[in-house]
Amino acid sequence: MKRHIIGATVLALFFLMCYMSGVSLAQEEEVEYSWGRVSSLSSNQITVKEYDYESDEEVDVTYVIDPKVKIENVNSLEEITIGDSVGIDFVVRKDKKVAKVIIVEKSSYEEEYTPEETYEEEPEEEYEEEPEYFPEEIE
Repeated sequence: MKRHIIGATVLALFFLMCYMSGVSLAQEEEVEYSWGRVSSLSSNQITVKEYDYESDEEVDVTYVIDPKVKIENVNSLEEITIGDSVGIDFVVRKDKKVAKVIIVEKSSYEEEYTPEETYEEEPEEEYEEEPEYFPEEIE
């Protein structure tokens, strides 16, 4: 009798573990990625102008910002400005795109192309023209 109780308990625990692992797998969300330029921003959502390959045009896509969002390359959402290039890792919950990670690529033309040192142009030296040399034709 003890064997049957122990066997039933082990079997019940086995089924319970299988059920719980199935529930946890169902709760995992598929993370997707997109990128574009910020067109508007508030404390709880960000709108990004992205290229839509299906319609072959740029569209505005709005993401709800997860309260635990991870932000890269800036310290806070307040440092993100309209026109910044961003990459967004997001999940879809109840037909809404929820931003989990926002990667900001802040670079301007001046920052990117300003030389570290300035060099003055040296004046060209004058050279005497050398006569052109043509080898004699050998016959």
